[in-house]
Amino acid sequence: MTAPPSLDQYFTQGERIDTFSNAQYTSAPEFNDPIWLDVHGEIPSWLQGVLYRIGPGKFTLGDKDSRSMTISHAFDGLAYVHRFEFDGKNQKLRYNSRCTAKTYEKNLLDNPLGGHSSFGNVHGKGSAWEHFMDFLARSKKSIRTVEDASARSVNVTVTPNYPLPNSFDGPGPVLVAKTDTNMLQKVHHDTLEPERLFDYSFYNDKLIGQLSASHHQHDVFTGETFNFVMSLGPQPRLTVFKISKNGNTEILAEITNNLDANNTPFRPAYMHAFWLTQHYVIIPVAPNYIKNHALDLAVTGNLLAGMEWDPNAPSWLYIVSRDGGHIATVPVDPHFAFHTLHGRDYKDEDGNVVLELNNEAFADGSVLFSTSTLTDVARADQVQDRDDRRSAAAAKPVHLSGFQVPSAHDFTKSFGDLRQYKIVLDKEAPRTASKGNFTTLVKNIEFARIHPQYQFEKFDHVYFNFILPGEAGKRGDQYGIKKIVLSTQQELVWQPDTSDAYICSEPVFVPRPGATDEDDGVVISLINIYDNRGADQDRCYLLLLNAKTFTEYGRIPLGQFTATTFHGSFVDQEFVDGSFN
Repeated sequence: MTAPPSLDQYFTQGERIDTFSNAQYTSAPEFNDPIWLDVHGEIPSWLQGVLYRIGPGKFTLGDKDSRSMTISHAFDGLAYVHRFEFDGKNQKLRYNSRCTAKTYEKNLLDNPLGGHSSFGNVHGKGSAWEHFMDFLARSKKSIRTVEDASARSVNVTVTPNYPLPNSFDGPGPVLVAKTDTNMLQKVHHDTLEPERLFDYSFYNDKLIGQLSASHHQHDVFTGETFNFVMSLGPQPRLTVFKISKNGNTEILAEITNNLDANNTPFRPAYMHAFWLTQHYVIIPVAPNYIKNHALDLAVTGNLLAGMEWDPNAPSWLYIVSRDGGHIATVPVDPHFAFHTLHGRDYKDEDGNVVLELNNEAFADGSVLFSTSTLTDVARADQVQDRDDRRSAAAAKPVHLSGFQVPSAHDFTKSFGDLRQYKIVLDKEAPRTASKGNFTTLVKNIEFARIHPQYQFEKFDHVYFNFILPGEAGKRGDQYGIKKIVLSTQQELVWQPDTSDAYICSEPVFVPRPGATDEDDGVVISLINIYDNRGADQDRCYLLLLNAKTFTEYGRIPLGQFTATTFHGSFVDQEFVDGSFN
């Protein structure tokens, strides 16, 4: 079906999941041609390599003088990749960035009801017939029929050296972007130009589920990569797999039922991350369920409209052997964790396997329904108005695409807790007698990172973001950075001396080559300043911190704009030079 004769009705703000927020996310400028940035302070002389960051960088689409659209959910902005190449020897930093969803933008503007999908944004309004045709268009879409590499927005994680399907040609540095759908995008490691869209069925034709995890797991010792795909519909299935260092793919488990006394059917839910230990893959399935056999999701194309939180159901941990096989399904308290931090396994004195699993947990699983406000910071003079509007709206039903959704956690007050779950797999009856509990290690924590070489080992130093709520007329909302030493509970905090609102991105820890101390290295974060004087004074810069002392090495200003990013990956100079495995 061709587009309706007039599309003007679609190009409005539309419905919003967060009706009580007036956040206006701004689009970051592109720097397709690399520029050299001035260093204020210093870059550690040993820091040689590239930091990639990815996130939703474009929220205003089109041209205000013709056809335009505003994206109002933090997760649905069009994908931007940022590249920072450090040359510590010469005290230089080379920067470039690119929107990697140009054709997707064009398609949205040409036909908002053209079968597009989103996390929480509503792309257009129309008649019942037009929405039906939108549903049909969506049901017919396949990544294998997409010829343009920028025809989707893949904006959550970006991974250097991600293994490619064996059928793909050509050696060279590999950079892959991922999201929570079964979709990946190969991006040029230097220019950041999109090169190819594909999904996990390119690795194995059984990996055809609609959803996957943005955060894969990688064993730094064996070179193996792990993930899952999830099939929706009347017969849902969770398929866990691994990709070997040489590119061979092995399915470890196809899960359709829990291993409990009632053989409970697997219920699909939204998942963002999972754990890997020396011997197991552990998939946490919180009761953020995809409801009505995914019919709501299929009709609306909107993930939030298709989910529901069941407070009476547990969170299930699906434990899969790395050698293959679903070992146990262990219930724990109902909670949702966007991110996992670390996993390891060992045997207790009775010979039972113990899984030690660290995640960043929200006890209120409805946190997903407030994700539109994740990067919605209030300046000092906006705090009271924002709080008043949210309080007034909190008791009102919230609807999205005609579907009511739960009330939400308030991201402006606090993040979740760092929890350490200990799961004991009973050696005699792992399916029925295994149990788990947790200890809270740190409160108000998200986007935590540790030393990358401490995989499967005990760790002590954690770097993370926290929220300091704004005070009306005094200070804007501030999303800062902390370091905590778990053994002593010593905290180090980096906060700029300002009353402006700001957001520090996920801190990336880079160890100094040859270092023996766990915290000998640098912490890198992208800082967005939302100036109390107004949006025309907003700016961003890259921050380099001494990981031991949390004192500044230096700042590298990017410009008078803000750049929303979710996650980042650092890779050393061998990747840049091409001398890698």
